[in-house]
Amino acid sequence: MQKASRPESQGGQGAEEGPFGALAPRDRPPDDRDLRALLGALFPEFEATRDLLRGLKNGWKHYGAKIGWLFKSEHKGKALLWLIPLPAGFKANFTLRPAEREALLGMEGLAALRDSLAAAPLLPEGYGLSVLVRGPEDGAALRALVRELLVIRMG
Repeated sequence: MQKASRPESQGGQGAEEGPFGALAPRDRPPDDRDLRALLGALFPEFEATRDLLRGLKNGWKHYGAKIGWLFKSEHKGKALLWLIPLPAGFKANFTLRPAEREALLGMEGLAALRDSLAAAPLLPEGYGLSVLVRGPEDGAALRALVRELLVIRMG
């Protein structure tokens, strides 16, 4: 049985999307060239999101052939988020603590994500939120969420 905190239990990559691991072998994490080829015009959105995470424990993790490579960001030993590159976009998966979810639901700047936050399923570790980025507006909403979550977690 897999832990609920693993990315695949929070929506991970669906079968229709295919594993990113196919583009970068298990022995080599993806580099920016791989990401540009996969993400296309949305590479700057991925990069801008990743830039917000500087100073945290970040790195590429390989979760097996079905999932492939994910970019994991941690704070104080707890996962903050996983970035999952997809063809022409990417997904960010979070496990939110109940108090974090409530605080984020009440923030005006996160109105674009309010429905997703409200519908996030409760997992043993918290609420599983997945944000799909397929355009610049999605990227801006994701970065607003990341900024607010960083303020909450880092105090």
